[in-house]
Amino acid sequence: MDTQAPAPPTEAARQYLAIRKLSMALTSKLIGMKGTVHPFTAARALGIPVHGKTICFDGGWELSLLTEYTLFHHVSKGKRFFQHALVEADDLSPVEREILMCHQKAFTSVFEIEESRPDVWEVDLHDVLGERGRVTVIDRNFSQFQMAGGLLYSRLIPHEQYTATSGAGLPLLAPGTDKETKETVLRYCQQAIANPGKRTRQQALLYTCRKLHLQFGPEIQYE
Repeated sequence: MDTQAPAPPTEAARQYLAIRKLSMALTSKLIGMKGTVHPFTAARALGIPVHGKTICFDGGWELSLLTEYTLFHHVSKGKRFFQHALVEADDLSPVEREILMCHQKAFTSVFEIEESRPDVWEVDLHDVLGERGRVTVIDRNFSQFQMAGGLLYSRLIPHEQYTATSGAGLPLLAPGTDKETKETVLRYCQQAIANPGKRTRQQALLYTCRKLHLQFGPEIQYE
């Protein structure tokens, strides 16, 4: 039986796939560097329970979320870890530095899913918290889900030829959810940004969206 993965359908998809593989290897490399926040600290910041010396994950998806927080959200000495790595790590290749520079331009929000086009690995999202309007992303796995009308938290990373998800998105509402529930979810998200407390706005939104995902979110698994 032929199990070969399908070829990327567009040039942008080909670039996405190549960078995605390099980004996953880079993530493993960064996690192994000194200076990353302790997993218990990261878990508590996200609201993931820690009992004794055990982090109690709700599912495998929370491990990706913990990595996301550790590298790209936790602030130490005024910078996130990947920003420290850009300055301090002397073994990053030019491509790895270019990838991290793209993370400098990343933005987080809650998006309404407008349309999925699995044939070209694309998903149209509408920023419902900010003023970016429609954003088209390339994400091979995410594009396979027909979730038009649902709400999603994600951090989006602009590259030269395309925009990608970070791979640690949180579905907040399924399509067809009643208007009152949708308004409640958006109100919590807006409050998190307006009143982040001791967290940064990004951290507060991520923390709140994890809670909302557990309460309202559909079960979707993708990279």
